[in-house]
Amino acid sequence: MIQIISLVLTVLLPLTAMSASQTTSPDLSEARDSTDASHGTLLYEADFSSLPATKLKLTRDWSVPDGLRLQSTNWWWETATLSVGTNDYQLDAVVDICSNGPGKGNGAGFVFRKSAAKSAVFYLSQNLAGYAALAELLGKPPEAKPEPAATPAKNTETNHAFQILTQQGRRFTPEELRGRKVGYKYSVYALSKDKEVGWHHLRAVVKGRLANFSVDNQLTCILDLTDYPEGEVGLYGLHQVVFKSFTVRALPPEVKVVSSRPMRKLLPENPIYPAQHSWTSAVAKAGAVLDQAIAEGTDGVPGDERMPAYTYRCVTWMKAGVKPFYAYPAFHHALFIKALINYSQFTGNDKYMKEAVRLGEWNLRHSTPETFKLPNLPYSTTYNGKMGGNVDGDTVMLDKVGAMGLTYLDLWQLEKAEMFKTGAIRIAETLLPLQLADGRWQNRVEPATGKVVQDYTSSQVFNIELMERLHAITGNPRYAESSRRALRWLLDHPVQTYRWTGYYEDVAADTESIGNWDAIDTARYLARHRQDNPQYLKLATDIFEWVATSFAVAQDGRWPLICEQSVCMPVMSGHTFHFAQLALELHGTTGKQYYRDVARSAANAAFEFSHGSGDDGWYSLLTTPLSLGLEIEQHLK
Repeated sequence: MIQIISLVLTVLLPLTAMSASQTTSPDLSEARDSTDASHGTLLYEADFSSLPATKLKLTRDWSVPDGLRLQSTNWWWETATLSVGTNDYQLDAVVDICSNGPGKGNGAGFVFRKSAAKSAVFYLSQNLAGYAALAELLGKPPEAKPEPAATPAKNTETNHAFQILTQQGRRFTPEELRGRKVGYKYSVYALSKDKEVGWHHLRAVVKGRLANFSVDNQLTCILDLTDYPEGEVGLYGLHQVVFKSFTVRALPPEVKVVSSRPMRKLLPENPIYPAQHSWTSAVAKAGAVLDQAIAEGTDGVPGDERMPAYTYRCVTWMKAGVKPFYAYPAFHHALFIKALINYSQFTGNDKYMKEAVRLGEWNLRHSTPETFKLPNLPYSTTYNGKMGGNVDGDTVMLDKVGAMGLTYLDLWQLEKAEMFKTGAIRIAETLLPLQLADGRWQNRVEPATGKVVQDYTSSQVFNIELMERLHAITGNPRYAESSRRALRWLLDHPVQTYRWTGYYEDVAADTESIGNWDAIDTARYLARHRQDNPQYLKLATDIFEWVATSFAVAQDGRWPLICEQSVCMPVMSGHTFHFAQLALELHGTTGKQYYRDVARSAANAAFEFSHGSGDDGWYSLLTTPLSLGLEIEQHLK
């Protein structure tokens, strides 16, 4: 969803007018950073009286005095660096990323262990109208040597297995393993936009292979610097930011760093967010969005098809006669079909069920041609009325076809229409020969030629579930074996490394963005299958904690709200509903009231957000009170 938000450059608006007491957001931060090396040897202290006085190697567009100020229109980050003679230190800076106003896409932080080929960074960012702290490893580290495999923990009932990450032939300790779970070579920590404006104190404590980062004394991110042993240190900025101060101090020997973040607190002292409106009003508003899209229809598409507007346009403000217009069928249409089914059952109006069937039929008709090397797959993008295009180019995303295949099976079970069962089987038959020897499917592939354009995606769970359901329906053992192999890869890799990337259709193939959608669905799958392996429930709760710590905020007086992904961090109703679904799943499997309270509070916050139209016109979000919210309310009753 990043392209649309970057076009409009708007900050998500408060939903409804409330009193001051109602709009005060609670502090959901849990981890306070007590690390302080202020008694360490001072290695550098900023002098912003003139540029030469800073003694920093400056790239373009820096100025003084009144702080070190960056004013740049470039879409790349600028640096100001120096060598300090050591690679273990504490960095402190006071920054303002809102000098030209909130939500302008600015960023400010540190660069460290910087060499000609690579560097590590930590920064505050206004990610496409969001607000977050992020840490990244930039550049390509040396290729890792093959690691001896750990002894897998096997499930005697299903033969599922997964390995614990190893380093230099030894098994990680539990503390080290949790330290790795802050996110592959990225670490993200959502921050409330309520606190975006003003001066902020950033701190980085870099020691050995670990770095800890805090914002205003709040521990936010952790990085593993094993492959980044040395280099320069300095400041890191994007667009228009001001650094008020910058110091570098040597770390005294007694200063310690931590390898894991405590889970973010989700519920304040008065735990459940009290909704200001009935959830039914958000449902009615979402229903009106469906009605308007159905009435509006499409324009400028091949054959002048008379389909609802959301078929070819992903947002409400893409109107007839205006180009470009585009949509994301395999993922978003699956959500729309669920919304239509749920709303039909909620209202008793068969009109919406008929629209669900029509949209399913549309996807069957517009799948990749039989003559392609990869036939019968739903497209992940449609652009200006044609299949494919935009960021996907000539490709389809193989994980999205599983999501639509599951939707076909839902329609088949409800309508007894064999075409949907056949469509799901055809998807599976195309997927089977594409499954790699290690069990996974790749990401973006050109269906006409079979050429792989993007290799990695963590999103395997939808194809796993599709294969499992088809095995249950057909008894075909090939589907069961495919599901088993893919699950093993999923357990061995993103469930352990937390490299939850490669999901969104509008993120380029050369960009890794940490997200939570497929992570949540993976956790829900593991919770539902806890009887297959006693460790699955613990893995599911770990993912829940990671999502909460990385993406949950209290904002505009509501809590918790969930952000989308590291390159696009506004809060979104759909992701908040999705997180509530996971909390409900864990309540059902553990019986713990805490998870039910989180689900209730998140659902209230999401319904309220939807009621106030905070979702920037996205059909996929505006209709989540129907696709996700109705199911949550049914369970909470």
